[in-house]
Amino acid sequence: MSQLENLLQQCTVKLSVRGQMGWGTGFFVAPEWILTCAHLVKKAEVEPVQVRWQKQENWSEALVRYLFPNPYDLALLQVRLPTNADPPCVYLDEAIQSGDPLYLFGYPDQDFPNGCPVTFNCEGLTGDEPGLIKFKLGQVRPGMSGAPLLNQRTGKVCGIVKLTRDRSFDLGVGGTR
Repeated sequence: MSQLENLLQQCTVKLSVRGQMGWGTGFFVAPEWILTCAHLVKKAEVEPVQVRWQKQENWSEALVRYLFPNPYDLALLQVRLPTNADPPCVYLDEAIQSGDPLYLFGYPDQDFPNGCPVTFNCEGLTGDEPGLIKFKLGQVRPGMSGAPLLNQRTGKVCGIVKLTRDRSFDLGVGGTR
């Protein structure tokens, strides 16, 4: 694993909402700030979201501070950092082009309780507004929504996993940027 991939894993968290089945993934974009998909936390607008970081269940709680539903499907959460916690943050850059190698780390609903990586190749942007990043040759399972998309060409996060094209095969994914 490269140093950059290891760093991305350290920026990634597992998010759970009380009373809601399943979970999702998020990542630190600034100290005390986690970015994820709005569809994961929309029911938690006033309740805290449970944050798991580095194999530490119930590491902290976060509150939904900004919700940007469709067409963006983004949410910004503010987390209460435990004493002496200083998780790293990603660098953001929307630069992406066809053929770029992408890497993500997320928390799928089966097989890998401590998270797992997935790699893809960017096919390009869809004609939607805003355009979605379409990628191929990678499998994303439920629970990985909200995971950061690391563009390995630029070394920065260019988007966030939004949906899977097929949860059982490696048909690829769609992401927002």
